[in-house]
Amino acid sequence: MLEEVFLPVSIQGLHNHPIDWHTKSSFPDAGQAKLLVFGVTDKPEILTDFPVCRALRDLVWNVSNGTKIAHLGVFVDNDKGAGLAKLIDFLHKRYSQARLLIYGLRGNETELTSLVLNFKQLTFFVPELGKDYFRLIPEIISSLKFDHIVLAGVQQYLTGHDYQKLASYPRIDLWYLRDLDNEQIEVVERHAGLIWVDYRVLARSVTGSEILPHPAGMDIKQWAALFYYAGISLANRLTVISHVDLDNIFHVDSEVMAVGIWHFFEGMKNKIKDYPLLSIQNLEKTEVYVHDYRTFLYHNAQTGRWWIEVPDSEKGTKLLPLSSRVAMDVIEGRNSDLLLKFW
Repeated sequence: MLEEVFLPVSIQGLHNHPIDWHTKSSFPDAGQAKLLVFGVTDKPEILTDFPVCRALRDLVWNVSNGTKIAHLGVFVDNDKGAGLAKLIDFLHKRYSQARLLIYGLRGNETELTSLVLNFKQLTFFVPELGKDYFRLIPEIISSLKFDHIVLAGVQQYLTGHDYQKLASYPRIDLWYLRDLDNEQIEVVERHAGLIWVDYRVLARSVTGSEILPHPAGMDIKQWAALFYYAGISLANRLTVISHVDLDNIFHVDSEVMAVGIWHFFEGMKNKIKDYPLLSIQNLEKTEVYVHDYRTFLYHNAQTGRWWIEVPDSEKGTKLLPLSSRVAMDVIEGRNSDLLLKFW
């Protein structure tokens, strides 16, 4: 039984709460939920996820339009992600209409690599790419089974020189912290099946935690936008928050986590059908030139989103999402850094 896989949440105030919680007396109706949330710990002695669940409990949730959310409890991962990978695969197959949002990973779940390879487009929000960073990214890159990877929120002064060459690889975009306004956050998440968020991408001042690597980082508005646009995304199936120790978490970090999950849910309720679910024929098409290369911009007037047709070694061409600012640069003949690697 699925309820035996997760530890229940045992805090007060969950009865008749908008979130359907796994408690000692009941298990949520996962089949009716549009969003499945659960925590992860590698310490089997933990009884419940008190701080984050209390913070989630205390927020105001609007589920009146039928978008349900279920908190499945806490999963004990003591085999570096092997059991977690099987669980995620099972949940995706059994509840194919639901999105998954998981928090509490430590970042060393090496057995998740095979699961991650099921997603062709991935976005990682990470502060650094040093040698001691978790092994998922290097293993994914070496597999060559992906279509596109975005590494966003990187702080260049924390990044090892070996990873600078990633910026020149056609299927990898490296976006530094300075590049991430809200519109660009939406762009880098738009087509990602997996969105992986390293909690350390936040500025230390947002969390009050001394465990974060540097005072610089994303602010709370960027954090909210990150999850809101992840929720809006039509492609996203799995969102992961890593480098969070549920057994030793600051009160403010619990609240920050809850704010992110709340914005993700708000994004889910506000999503609009768009490309690729909407046919390309429904988009406005404009001929442009980049480095004397003739190509096309595509625009959805309803959502305000832009794409550009770029060369692709395997498919001939593909559509790359753009911000409106970059689209205007292209229309007016200015070459954006984003496009230089494609020509």
